[in-house]
Amino acid sequence: MLATVGIDTNSDIYFIAYVVIESENEASWCWFLELLLLDLEIVKSYQISFMFNKQKKVSFKTKAFKYLLWKAARLSTQRDFDDAMAELKNTNEDAYDWLKGKNLAHWSRSHFSLKSKSNMLVNNLCECFNKMIFEVRRKPILTMIETIRTKIMLLIVNKKEEAENFKRNLCPKIKKKLATNIKDLISFKRRSSLVAIHPFRFLGSQDTQLVLVTNTCCQLIKKLP
Repeated sequence: MLATVGIDTNSDIYFIAYVVIESENEASWCWFLELLLLDLEIVKSYQISFMFNKQKKVSFKTKAFKYLLWKAARLSTQRDFDDAMAELKNTNEDAYDWLKGKNLAHWSRSHFSLKSKSNMLVNNLCECFNKMIFEVRRKPILTMIETIRTKIMLLIVNKKEEAENFKRNLCPKIKKKLATNIKDLISFKRRSSLVAIHPFRFLGSQDTQLVLVTNTCCQLIKKLP
């Protein structure tokens, strides 16, 4: 079975299409995706993020590697990513070389395209779908298809009824994410406000100098004429 799932406006799973095939191969995937493009009227895909359930085996399975891998994957800036990769290199250079050989735009948030507004790192949506169809996968094909169709139909109806109770324009999960981002931004501004540049004239000197003043130290920047 091949299937595509996406996310709705509340960051919940939304089922798009599924099909039963003879075997999973390149030809069946191309056929399925071509029909999907036609059905969804996708002309340009640069605004769409595609995530595949590849299940590649990783030869590095230590806790330290797992921690540093997820640390590098979650970071959103180039500088923080480079620092995390340097830490990984010091811990396990072989793992570092293996990871650097992968396309960074496929696994690190710091290298995601700015055109597609998605920061998802894992394929939990696919796992959610697999869990939903787990009990019916071994049933006769007509029973399986009808059961899956019914499950999806009921889920869509339930989500529609749930959405009708939303009291604001923003969905609950999006509102929660926005509140977290605002809180982080306010915290960043507070930290930034502790930094200032002031002109000082030191005793015994005729020069006025710019000094960077923070909550912990002072640093000379340059002399003023």
